[in-house]
Amino acid sequence: MLNRFFNAEIIRTSQSSEMYFTRKSIAQMLGLTDKTVETRLEKLRYKSLKGLRYDHKYTGRKHFFKFGLDAVISLIFTLKADDHNRLERYAEIIDFITSHIGNLCFDEFTSLRGYYLPIDCRRAIIAHVCGVDKYIDIVNARFDPNAPYKGSMLRNRHCTPRLLVQPEVYVTREEVTKIKGIDLAVHLLCKHLVDTPAPVLLAQLGIDVERGLDFSDEEKTKMLEYIESVL
Repeated sequence: MLNRFFNAEIIRTSQSSEMYFTRKSIAQMLGLTDKTVETRLEKLRYKSLKGLRYDHKYTGRKHFFKFGLDAVISLIFTLKADDHNRLERYAEIIDFITSHIGNLCFDEFTSLRGYYLPIDCRRAIIAHVCGVDKYIDIVNARFDPNAPYKGSMLRNRHCTPRLLVQPEVYVTREEVTKIKGIDLAVHLLCKHLVDTPAPVLLAQLGIDVERGLDFSDEEKTKMLEYIESVL
């Protein structure tokens, strides 16, 4: 669980999954003065939101204000970014929010981290989802010197031999959703439900972690030489 959002302390309450912020923490997050935040919020609808007193977390602090993430977003879209640092800060926050909303709308789930399991487990899952015996077999199965972008998900100047030797550049976005879903599901099962290491649980699900072995240096060199020879 996040404790800070772009360096701003997150206030949480047991009754809600929302993130709340003080006026001061919003000012720190956005690089504004407390007075600017106060003035702008008063012009929006947030001036009537009094703090988290209903769960007795802040008993006695009558003037403690809380503001949700919607207030932060409203400030970003209604305040002029009049210096480079502030513009970069706003862009980072917007990119974070939009990327997670994009993942949620595409995958139908999202998480702060892309993957949770060790790399060998993840590669074994990739092999399983891509329908090959081993992770390294993906290159042999999908590399095609006559296909657009050589059968990969790379584009234009990124379509180079040194990248085409990487199995993950052939994985489609739809397959990424399945890989992330299995990775997250196994992680959560191991964390909350079963006292079983991830490799063992994956094996019980029919995914042998041995399928996730990467190229050896010698194998990668040979594959790279082959790709270079046919391009």
